Amino acid sequence: MEGQSRDVTESFNAQNKIIAKENRQKLCAIIDTILFCGRQELPLRGNQDSGEIGIIDPLNRALLRFRARSGDEVLKNHLLTQSTHTRAMYTSSVIQNEIIELCGSAIQEELIGRVKQSGFFAVLADETQDVSRHEQLSLCLRYVDCSSGKALIREDFLEFVHVSDVTAQL
Repeated sequence: MEGQSRDVTESFNAQNKIIAKENRQKLCAIIDTILFCGRQELPLRGNQDSGEIGIIDPLNRALLRFRARSGDEVLKNHLLTQSTHTRAMYTSSVIQNEIIELCGSAIQEELIGRVKQSGFFAVLADETQDVSRHEQLSLCLRYVDCSSGKALIREDFLEFVHVSDVTAQL
């Protein structure tokens, strides 16, 4: 080795960095697909959408399959080589719901930052039933957004809040 030696810890750390980079690339492809569904108001999963993902299988997660077939080699290799028993698939409904919640939190933080900059705001609330007949309160914020150079009145949805009782009793 002519005077050069690598510590075992350095080798281990270098390998961990490579694995972390590969996992980030896989996860980014899946997050991009989830964000695409959200922007286009597409359902992320159907009632038969669980289990292994294959490139040929027509029943499971069409957008991930499409992306893998369309040239995303990192995602294609990930879907073909990982089994559903590994913890790093990133395609379970639990993981996808967690990604959706994180995206929602990031959007709320951005919205609240804009509202704080405006200085003035109004809270809009309306109660209704969702499709499963549960009462919920829709919260929106109305504020003046001056970030584009001109004052624009904006109304943005903040969140749904579950309502357990709709009577006026305390």
